[in-house]
Amino acid sequence: MTPPRTRTAAALAALLLVASACSLGEKEEWAETVRNLREEASAATTARVALTVEARGIEITGRSEPEALFSELAGEADFAAQTARLDVRAPKERRGTTLYFDDLAFYLPRSEASEGAQRWGRMDFTVEPEDDIATRDVNESIGLGMVGPSAAMLFLEGMLTGSIERVTSEELDETQTAHYRGRFSRDQAARDIEEEERREGLLRLLEVMGVSADLIDADVWVGVDGLPRRFILHLEQRLDRNNLFGLTLTYDLSDFGSDVDVELPDPEDTLIPPRFSEFVLDYLRVSV
Repeated sequence: MTPPRTRTAAALAALLLVASACSLGEKEEWAETVRNLREEASAATTARVALTVEARGIEITGRSEPEALFSELAGEADFAAQTARLDVRAPKERRGTTLYFDDLAFYLPRSEASEGAQRWGRMDFTVEPEDDIATRDVNESIGLGMVGPSAAMLFLEGMLTGSIERVTSEELDETQTAHYRGRFSRDQAARDIEEEERREGLLRLLEVMGVSADLIDADVWVGVDGLPRRFILHLEQRLDRNNLFGLTLTYDLSDFGSDVDVELPDPEDTLIPPRFSEFVLDYLRVSV
């Protein structure tokens, strides 16, 4: 005959296994919801987008506290075409600047002080650069919100089931949402991309940004219609052994299915610089 204490322990263990299975099943459902957001946004085709960029120092030696080059942007995205146009709203001295995104390619206007007649610079991370990525390239990426809305949702496809939790229910833009928090694996997100050029491009984008950690924190708000309403990427940018910076990218999405026409710059009016640092400096360069 089995002792009562043994039977109780066995029953408790069984209950814990059942509770664990239920919990994991629930987590898998939440994680799958987040992983499918890019597909859901593509089906809705378009949306209005606001992007907020926050930069901060985590470990700083010999440098000042970083500032976001563009801290507030707003515009529109065509998720079906994987393009976006965002206008800079802040800081004040950068107003009037427009950024374009084409999947894993990023456009910046070129300064009038830069050489050449082309008005736009284009950096396509799916193209392997002639020169290795260097510290000077990462330096120019500190505090720069250079991840377009479509590319940002690629990362969410790497959401890890065991990490996700449902925080609360909230109303955003008059829409009821569920707020999830978890971690995504950049390597898992890249592995799920079929095209090798895009897979390598996603990892190259992070390398230029100095993001070396595989696991990255994210917050996601999903509407009752299954569409993403807000998501936040919490990135850490490592410049060198003495300097580590935090970069928070907050994307707010609204008006899905609205009339949007993102017309990218003319290729003949676009210059492709040899490396990322020159791409950014072409924008920042001033007349002397």
